[in-house]
Amino acid sequence: MQGQAPQLWTSASPAAIKRTTTGESKQLLRLILSAWHQVPFYKSHWRGIAAQLPDLRFPEDLNQVPIVQKADLLATPIESLLDRSCNERKLTLEKTSGSSGQPMEILKDPASVRRRSLRFLRSLLICGYRPGQRLLLISSRRDAGLMSYARWHYADLRDQHLQQEYQRVRPHALYGPLSSLLQICDHPDGIPTGFHRPSIVISTAEQMLPAQRAVLEKTFGCPVADFYGMTEVGLVAFRRPLADRFEPASADLLLEFLPLADDPATERLVVTDLTGGAMPMIRYDTGDLVRRRSGLDAGIEEFVGRRIDSLKLPTGSSVSPYRVTMRLEALAGLRQYQVVQRKDLSLDVSFHSETANANAVGKALAAALDEVCAELPRRLHFHASSLPKVAGKFRPVHSEAGAGP
Repeated sequence: MQGQAPQLWTSASPAAIKRTTTGESKQLLRLILSAWHQVPFYKSHWRGIAAQLPDLRFPEDLNQVPIVQKADLLATPIESLLDRSCNERKLTLEKTSGSSGQPMEILKDPASVRRRSLRFLRSLLICGYRPGQRLLLISSRRDAGLMSYARWHYADLRDQHLQQEYQRVRPHALYGPLSSLLQICDHPDGIPTGFHRPSIVISTAEQMLPAQRAVLEKTFGCPVADFYGMTEVGLVAFRRPLADRFEPASADLLLEFLPLADDPATERLVVTDLTGGAMPMIRYDTGDLVRRRSGLDAGIEEFVGRRIDSLKLPTGSSVSPYRVTMRLEALAGLRQYQVVQRKDLSLDVSFHSETANANAVGKALAAALDEVCAELPRRLHFHASSLPKVAGKFRPVHSEAGAGP
């Protein structure tokens, strides 16, 4: 991959490529050379630049190192993704959520598990959690390492009785996927007497729109933070309550921002874990899109959807999820929505609003979609209450038509 060097971001270098430190550059070179010698996958993936590897200078030459796609990892036997110097008997297995339709197995060594747990704990502390407080974690899996901390409780996000579990635990801090938090907030007859109010709520796993943040703040009566992470590398970035941008969770993670041809307002997010580990992730394309501030100290304002959820147009071009959500979230009276593109490129649009103004909201919704994707036929589906719960992560814009160009 040739061209202009990518923008980089770590906690030690918040914004641009020229802020990357000499120490980080040396660490990146050591990581790449180690992966070349120890990981069969990288030996094959980088064969086209094998001769240049020892002479690469970072960050200037980073764009010469091929990006790793999830499809590359899925097509490779897991033993070929492992660092041959690791002790395989001490590895733990974890699966990605499969939100793209393709779950992947990740093997983690003990040191990586500890680093990720401490990174998560540090970010909780920054956002307002204090040791000894009751913390309720809503997740699809129980993390034995995290659960060892005092007064940490686990709830399965597939449990249909999350409201009752929340009231039973009465946590000081509540952490979970946005859709699960909204499920606890769903009281058609109004917030009941005695509803518990925590000190902090942390939303994760799903894009949080301003209207949804407002619902959480009103219902729980406390500040709301936002965490962005992935199974492949752990927690990546977080947004403190009332903050207008995300900040990196660790100096060990190098984030790159690559331009998106069809939408200059968004960029592709590529991540490198500088610590390596049993299954090194080097220039890994997360599949997620971000919107950043302009200028030298540009930080991430929003994670705005997945690249595979760009809406495909009959012309072959595409519309990023961000353009859709930016337009729809401004509509008055629209409480919840989901835009799903089918394989024939048509759109199924489900929405929830106040019953009294459903027709007006539906017309405004159709007009807003005309502004960004008038070429696509659509069907509107009104729901008198919250949208039906879906398996896996909720994505406000979801395409079944395949990734955009």
